Amino acid sequence: MEWRKLTNGIDCGVFTMRHMETYKGKTPWLSGFVNENEVNNRQNSQLHLLRHRYISKIILSEYNLERQ
Repeated sequence: MEWRKLTNGIDCGVFTMRHMETYKGKTPWLSGFVNENEVNNRQNSQLHLLRHRYISKIILSEYNLERQ
């Protein structure tokens, strides 16, 4: 996986959730992540956006008994 990060050990949950969303059992597998060494830290921006998206869905979910 060319988008694999070598220096980040805290976003494994974000990567896992994105992989579960995008994996269809076929190749090539397009997760939507850019390579870690891309210019302007684009992958960090992608991770930031995904963190916000996932936490919003978790907090606002009807199954979250503490959302109020």
